[in-house]
Amino acid sequence: MPRMVRHQALKTLLRNVTPPGLAKLYRSLRKETEPSYGWFGDYATWQQALAHAQGYDSESILNKVKAAAIAVKRGEAVFERDSVLFREEDYNWPLCAILLRIADGNRLALVDFGGALGSSYFQNRHFLSDRLTISWNIVEQHHFVECGIKELQSDQLHFYHSIEECPRDARKGTLLLSSVLQYLEDPFSFIHKVQHEEFRHIIIDRTAFLDSSKNRITVQRVPPEIYSASYPAWFFNQELLLGHFSSRFNVIAAFDPYPGTSVPLGGKKGWFKGYLLERK
Repeated sequence: MPRMVRHQALKTLLRNVTPPGLAKLYRSLRKETEPSYGWFGDYATWQQALAHAQGYDSESILNKVKAAAIAVKRGEAVFERDSVLFREEDYNWPLCAILLRIADGNRLALVDFGGALGSSYFQNRHFLSDRLTISWNIVEQHHFVECGIKELQSDQLHFYHSIEECPRDARKGTLLLSSVLQYLEDPFSFIHKVQHEEFRHIIIDRTAFLDSSKNRITVQRVPPEIYSASYPAWFFNQELLLGHFSSRFNVIAAFDPYPGTSVPLGGKKGWFKGYLLERK
């Protein structure tokens, strides 16, 4: 089993890499040779990894994220990430820079696939709204969508059950994939599907990669102070993943969401990376 990275690096790294709507993964690093939480294993199939995972209570997660998102809406915090409230601005600067670069004039229309209840939107809205007219469209699981429509939808923020339901200008604009590809059972079929949409740009953010010639399926275990859960998670070979986009998209830029941090995985090094893709 892998050892965990150092205390501060791990807190920075793991803060935002769980599936949509989950709490911060680490409060502190335990001093132990064999960690209880993080990423483990090298499974041949997603189903094998599932057999070694416990899953999670999606209703419990939704309730935590909902409470935090409503607190943000009421002005009690600036934004939430994985149900953790932030009282000060903490912009995602690489994402903001990319969105400003690719906006159509002063208008930004995007589809945020797996965007929970608007974590990225609320985190960056004040900086972007001063410069752009925003149409931020989230595609999520049914119970997140219903909650978002009821509690959080606005002139800028909208919720949908599928990409096909989103407004045409958003489907011709930008697709945001932030910490989501590694939690799909078949990310490659998903990539194939979205390439046949009309997106001009795709942003891959906070995505897990591995120093290996092949992709790897692990099980991610979450500390119980967050919630009791474990679930499969991919670590991708960088060239293999980007190769699935190469027939229709060029890589315009790459960026490091967690500079200087890595995850040891049984003798291999994992890390998180972001890319801006533009249609050829």
